Amino acid sequence: MRRYRLLLTVCLGLLAAASPYVTAAQDLLERQRWEATNLFARILERTASKPSRCDLAATWLDYPVPEGVARRHLGLTIRADLVPSHHATRPVEVIDPSGRMQHAFCDDKESKMRQDELVQDFTRGVPGTATARLDSAYRLTVSRTEYSFPIFSRNYRRAIIVVARTSYFWVKPPAGEVKATGLEAAGEAEIYGKQDGAWQLLARESLFSAH
Repeated sequence: MRRYRLLLTVCLGLLAAASPYVTAAQDLLERQRWEATNLFARILERTASKPSRCDLAATWLDYPVPEGVARRHLGLTIRADLVPSHHATRPVEVIDPSGRMQHAFCDDKESKMRQDELVQDFTRGVPGTATARLDSAYRLTVSRTEYSFPIFSRNYRRAIIVVARTSYFWVKPPAGEVKATGLEAAGEAEIYGKQDGAWQLLARESLFSAH
């Protein structure tokens, strides 16, 4: 019996010693999530149109912030690219905490299915699917955006997000068949800072592009 009491005492002692570190880690996760939610709320406010079905990726973009970008905008001196610390979140939880636009978040499979639907509608001439007219042909554009989880400065006054946008294009001549004309992809680092307590876009830096 004494042995079991001793083991219980030791376990409780270890738990008590570890609890401050557990609490600190939980506080860090909650602060990161709170700041990220506020940041994306500002981003959506300045977006011209609200995301529609499958416009956004259901998983965070896994692309590091280059060392030079982090050094210029976060004041860091480490010689390595940066990735977000562990945050245990999904984009829908942070970008859409109210759950009002869950339809906008899709995985790759769902996104491809949605793209096929739009192309079929475009082929049949369903109103609203021809987004622009170029000379004698109509053009369909289907876009998708991926965000990385923000990387914050220590005082949460600066933040960097990597944004990747991909657009696919089709054309439809009046008397011809629908043809895919390629894609455009671009990634950039968006740098935000707090001004009067609110996140504001400060700068953008191009990271990659493809055509």
